[in-house]
Amino acid sequence: NDLYEPAMTLVNILWWLIPAVFLNIFIEHFIWQSLEKRANRSIPRVLKGMISALVYLFAFFAVISFVFGMQITGLLATSGVIAMIIGLAIQLNISNIFSGIALNLESPFHIGDWIRVKDYPEGQFLDMTWRSTRIKTRDNALLCIPNSLAAEAILVNFSTHTSYRLNLYLHIDVEHHPDRVRKVLLDSCYATDAVLSDPAPAVLFPEIKEGIAVYLVACSIADYGQRPSINHQLWLKLWTHLNQAHIYPAVRTQQIQYQRAKALSTNADAVNQPLQLIDIIDIFANFPTNLKQALAQKLHLHNVAANTQIVQQGDEGDSLFIIAEGVVSVSVLNKQQQSIEVARLGTGAFFGEMGLLTGEERTATVTALTRTLLFELSKADLAPFIASNPELSSCISETLMQRQQATESQLDRPLAEHESELDDGFADRMRQKILNFFGVK
Repeated sequence: NDLYEPAMTLVNILWWLIPAVFLNIFIEHFIWQSLEKRANRSIPRVLKGMISALVYLFAFFAVISFVFGMQITGLLATSGVIAMIIGLAIQLNISNIFSGIALNLESPFHIGDWIRVKDYPEGQFLDMTWRSTRIKTRDNALLCIPNSLAAEAILVNFSTHTSYRLNLYLHIDVEHHPDRVRKVLLDSCYATDAVLSDPAPAVLFPEIKEGIAVYLVACSIADYGQRPSINHQLWLKLWTHLNQAHIYPAVRTQQIQYQRAKALSTNADAVNQPLQLIDIIDIFANFPTNLKQALAQKLHLHNVAANTQIVQQGDEGDSLFIIAEGVVSVSVLNKQQQSIEVARLGTGAFFGEMGLLTGEERTATVTALTRTLLFELSKADLAPFIASNPELSSCISETLMQRQQATESQLDRPLAEHESELDDGFADRMRQKILNFFGVK
């Protein structure tokens, strides 16, 4: 008898809980899974969780009322007040949750689709959380838009079809016959690899505006994510074909009178002049002007293609390079023999001065990143100047010592570690090293 009442209470509790468990299993297998198969989309977990919680909540109130015989009116009122307080506190999150549910059910976009929400940057849809819709923009930034805003905003999906229509407008002089222009523009479309032939590209002649013929080039591409690249390729083909056909785009012209401005402190073209380049290099700063002019005549111009190695770490070298145009990458090998980029040098920079002055091995590998114009000054070019003016070696060594001091002052280490390198004899030793390299006694 002592165990009878607890056992019956447990049976009565299970009488309500077990059906709740089976009801949730039934809903999962026969409702949620069925909907997922039909829609080919997964049902949001938040929706499943809310329905499951409601079923268990109903079972909980039934146990309180029918098993323990308690009045649930007060409990419902209390829980209602608590629910209202919690709802007011998290109403924005609730809005985002239900907006996310609505977006999932409506399915206006799928993972991987290219979309644009309102005035935000376009990007590729990654996923949807309880709070936000996450998009990866073209610059690889993560854009998180609240679900409530995404649900209410104007949304454009660029990936709803197997192809995207790309429209370009060109303005051509009316002296060219439309059939000829349309033929050249169509050729340009077909010559662009990324442009689809099905659906076929089309060129329309919609209007003549202010005496200029306007043409619409409409073509299709398969991957909207590649639109900027394909747009670039297509414009290159259009320019090439029009140029070959001697058909040139019409441009709006207007007469503008310019007044010559005052000379700038740095001339944009000066860096391409040998004398201006010599002036940039600090080791020649103390050279007389006439020697600088003579030295500038010795510079040799090299046109280096992109991705071409100029010097390699460890190689012997006896020349200095000045960058007149372009960009180079400076890299060194670490202890694991891995190449590490340590600097990038642009117009006006120079490298290889120690090889020119002392014949030291190259301490880094230098590679042209873009097409680069280089001026080279070799040992043979500088030797006559050092031989006839040995005092120039003193100017150079003093400059090298000043540069070394400026570099060492930036290092975060005690002076004692490098004072031996910068003693009073540093300049003399460097001067003697230069004279020995050039064979001057």
